[in-house]
Amino acid sequence: VFIIQYGIIGLLKSQNPKPYAQDGAKARKIRPIRHPKRIIGRLKHAHN
Repeated sequence: VFIIQYGIIGLLKSQNPKPYAQDGAKARKIRPIRHPKRIIGRLKHAHN
């Protein structure tokens, strides 16, 4: 599951370089993630 989220975040960053908040919103639209925002934030920081 984490790998899939990393891939989605990577695609969003490569196609549309925008603030994390907007990327998170798009990620939810593409694939609804049920994890809390805290976990998503940690994944983004870990991804960087």
